[in-house]
Amino acid sequence: MMNSHIDATHVMNQMSKGLRRMVDEAEDMVKTAANTGDAKLDAAREKMQEQLHLMRRQLEEVEDSLGDNIKRAARATHEQVHDHPYATAGIFGLIGLAAGFMLARR
Repeated sequence: MMNSHIDATHVMNQMSKGLRRMVDEAEDMVKTAANTGDAKLDAAREKMQEQLHLMRRQLEEVEDSLGDNIKRAARATHEQVHDHPYATAGIFGLIGLAAGFMLARR
């Protein structure tokens, strides 16, 4: 059961890194855009910077929330398996039988 926690955490970390990279690149593009003197373009650039800052904060909040949820789910699963080992073995046994029957029919 801990492998699924590790896999979910790995997926979450990879997604988070990708989103962070996108936000970083967008911020770099906005920063390198020179002030044009055009009030509309400068206002749009400032608005984009504000939105990117907001996205970065929201991403951090989502990362924290997902990390807590994954840990909580892994802990609950771990407790259920240890509290009910025979039921867990029975459920996985039935799943194995069902899979065996389906594969045998092919």
